[in-house]
Amino acid sequence: MLSYLSILNDLKDIREIRGSLDISGFNKETFPYLSNLKTVGNDSSQVLSQSCNGSSDSIQFSIIIANTDLVSIDLSSLEAVINGGIQLENNPSLCYLGNLSYYLANASSSSCVLDNHKRSIDECVEMNMTCHSQCSSASGWCWGPNDTQCVTCTNFSFNGQCVPDCHNFDAHGM
Repeated sequence: MLSYLSILNDLKDIREIRGSLDISGFNKETFPYLSNLKTVGNDSSQVLSQSCNGSSDSIQFSIIIANTDLVSIDLSSLEAVINGGIQLENNPSLCYLGNLSYYLANASSSSCVLDNHKRSIDECVEMNMTCHSQCSSASGWCWGPNDTQCVTCTNFSFNGQCVPDCHNFDAHGM
């Protein structure tokens, strides 16, 4: 019999979801299981629909993260969200999320980011839940507190890790 954790760990192999990703009701602080996911939402017939930002139009959502206790979700390999928007709803502890709106591949009326009830940046800073110092403050986004979880690096990236310089990689354990 497969355990719950074993099934979640198997998600690490997923690179593409043709349809929607719905992470609702997850009661853990982190969701590192989709760190290799590159694309979500290729098949518009399978994407969940709702209204967005008070619009009476029905918007399709490719990613829904709702009603969770998450502090972070690692979608660090994500390259594109296609045929739909992103809904963040009632995630009062969520600080580390990257910049999901950057990944919307079809910036049109059918795409939006509905962002309700996640922690404000000020609240995250007060709780010391901020990006690593090697993460670029220009992007202001990361998937977690480590130097391997930056959306972009302040200085250099080496083997998936943000480093201050490229002179002596031995000093960085590489």
